[in-house]
Amino acid sequence: MKKEKIYVIGHKHPDTDSICSAIAYAYLRKNVTGMNYVPARAGEINSETAFVLERFQAEVPIYMQDVRTQVKDVQISPSYSGRPDMSIREAWQRLQEEKVSTLTIVDDDKKLLGLITKGDIAKTYMGVYDSRVLSENRTPYKNILETLDGEMLVGDPEGVVEKGKILIAAANPDLMEEYIEDGDMVMLGDR
Repeated sequence: MKKEKIYVIGHKHPDTDSICSAIAYAYLRKNVTGMNYVPARAGEINSETAFVLERFQAEVPIYMQDVRTQVKDVQISPSYSGRPDMSIREAWQRLQEEKVSTLTIVDDDKKLLGLITKGDIAKTYMGVYDSRVLSENRTPYKNILETLDGEMLVGDPEGVVEKGKILIAAANPDLMEEYIEDGDMVMLGDR
């Protein structure tokens, strides 16, 4: 089994202390844990450090051009993951239950597809003024029904919104006639 490398790096403009500390700590951790710790550097070494390394016949640590965290470096917890077809309500509930601010969205093979955050959900609710957003995004009816805790009186709950806009019928039915068009989704309350 190939051991994953764990790089030990000092600071971006390494001096002798930074380079020697990375070498010593990588050596210590490798011997204590048996894991593959590797000394590295995030910048060019100076002449003093080059002299010290040469004098003690130590290898110059490998150069890491980019040490920023990448998505592939983040461990994805299955308990904080969601499916791409989950509703916003379900995502919000998962975030609340798990007491986290981010859910990873993964496919059936647990491959990362994206992230959803509490901020994403808040922006969705606060920034949507387009009444055709559900049809433009082909939103599944089941997600709408789940979010509203409602029932569909006409149509297929397993389908998706393909055309039209969404309307909330709160006005007089005579007034609503002039707004409702073919393909529109009309939500009614139980008054």
